Formats: sequence, structure tokens, C-alpha cells
Amino acid sequence: MAVFGNFFFVGVNGEALTTSSFSTAVNSKDVWQPPVDIFEIDGGVLVQMDLPGIDPASLEVTLEGRFLIVRGVRRAARVSHPKRYIQMEISRGIFGKIIPLPAPVAEVNSTASLRNGVLEVFLPFGKNNSYAPTAIAIVAE
Repeated sequence: MAVFGNFFFVGVNGEALTTSSFSTAVNSKDVWQPPVDIFEIDGGVLVQMDLPGIDPASLEVTLEGRFLIVRGVRRAARVSHPKRYIQMEISRGIFGKIIPLPAPVAEVNSTASLRNGVLEVFLPFGKNNSYAPTAIAIVAE
């Protein structure tokens, strides 16, 4: 099992979803992908991702070279003893998205905030001195 914060990510067949297998899993049925908007603004790139109902503690944002990686978990809704399910359209479980960035960005001064169900990540233009994964702290508002 792959550890992610306090969560274990395991694929449908019981296989671990490690960092190396995550990119493969993102394109599979194991992982749902939230919608994203990407903007070039003064001084950098702004990424907005629709994540209503997501606990910030279950969310990870990482910059890896020219890719922004967002992953986490949306827990199942708690419904006491439903007689039957009539309609279920809300994606739950493991989610993730690997976002190619349009230009080089710097990990310094990168910010992430989660407000009203929208994750906003600002990445300033610049040289990234490392291709090692760099976590970006999320401020919940």
C-alpha cells in the first residue's frame, strides 16, 4: 500500500499506487480526475481545480519539474441505512491529476489555497532548480 498522509492508496486489484504507478493509475478507472482551469496571469500560472467536499488534510499538491500533481481522496457520503440508491453522480475515492505546465515555474513563492471547494495554485514564472518533487503547502480558508 502507498501511504499518502494518513491514507493508504490501493488500486482496485489491491496493488499499491506508488508515485511511479500513480501516473498510470490517473489514466485508469482507479482514479477520478477533477475538472481544472489553467490561466497565464501576470507573473505566473494560476491553476484552479473544482474540489467541493474535499478535506484539505486529504489533499496533496506537488510540483515536479514542469508538472503540477494534485491528488487526494473524497470520502463517501454518510447516509444512514439508505433503502436504495436512486442516483449517484458524485465521484468519490482516490482522485488525481497530472497537469503539464505551459512554461518553467519556480517552486519558491508558489502558493495553494482551498476555498469554497476550489483549489487555487499560483506558480510564479522562473527557473526550477530541482526536478525532485516539491510539496506545496495548502492553506484552507
